[in-house]
Amino acid sequence: MSSEPLLPRRVVCMGEALRPLLSELKERADVLAADEAATPVTVEFLSFRLRTLCRAMTRLDGAVEAMMKEVIANEAADDADVYRTVARLGSRVDDLIDDCADLRQCTEGELAEAARLLEGVYGELLDRIERWLEDFVESIADPEAAIERKGLPKSGYVKLPFHLSLDAPEQIAELQDWVDREGRRREAGAALAKLPQGSPAPSP
Repeated sequence: MSSEPLLPRRVVCMGEALRPLLSELKERADVLAADEAATPVTVEFLSFRLRTLCRAMTRLDGAVEAMMKEVIANEAADDADVYRTVARLGSRVDDLIDDCADLRQCTEGELAEAARLLEGVYGELLDRIERWLEDFVESIADPEAAIERKGLPKSGYVKLPFHLSLDAPEQIAELQDWVDREGRRREAGAALAKLPQGSPAPSP
């Protein structure tokens, strides 16, 4: 390998700027709301959290895209651009962690199972982000090792691939199954409630 830097300064700066975010994600995900009191689960709360999740994923995708376009692919980007885009990404990650913390408290009521499933969706997304950030930071810190690990060519121009999947986690299917079961149960209960009541037994 040449003695010249393998990566441009803006990319190296990005790797260093992402380290605190990676550490924060690891630490906060392990101790999510450990001391908070339990909260009852309501249909309105779950509906709100589902809408929040959709918005959070859209904003996260936008933050990642901005990081790639405004810094990684922008030769004119400076340190200020790096830290601005990292701060934006960090804000989106914090939103997901905070929402997951709210769900972790939902341990009471007949809808608690749905809250656990939705918490699993958030947890899977946070795990994906953590793995992506770890790969990104480690690859930038040691690109030669990353090239070896990823089986990439060791000469010429090499493009390190980094892909963050924001496809729906498997837990979404489990949550949908729960919604379907709950819907059928409630329909059955409503149907039973509409059945005519039996005539009172005659007095002796």
